[in-house]
Amino acid sequence: MVVVVFGFPSKISALQFEWEWQNPTRSRRMQDKIRNCSNIGNLYLLRAKIRVLYEMLSMPPWRRFPLRVNWNSSDHQEYVINCPTLPIHIDIQTAPIEQLDVYITKG
Repeated sequence: MVVVVFGFPSKISALQFEWEWQNPTRSRRMQDKIRNCSNIGNLYLLRAKIRVLYEMLSMPPWRRFPLRVNWNSSDHQEYVINCPTLPIHIDIQTAPIEQLDVYITKG
């Protein structure tokens, strides 16, 4: 795992985000964006997945959420060079996944 996005207001919005990120060509919101992006490349490659992530985080409704993006290491951060700038309230950090302050509920 390279990057984790968390801080969604509900489980439903987190699942919607996950589906849209995994299926950008089937998502109504992302279809036009993907078509208009130059140099996005093969959508199955990590570089393209990161580009899609940053495109999504720059679009409604995701850009309004107080999300956090955690890179598990700095090895792959070179992939964000041609990505859009994220909204200022989205926190970007680099830390091992074990150090994330995310609460997991057992159920």
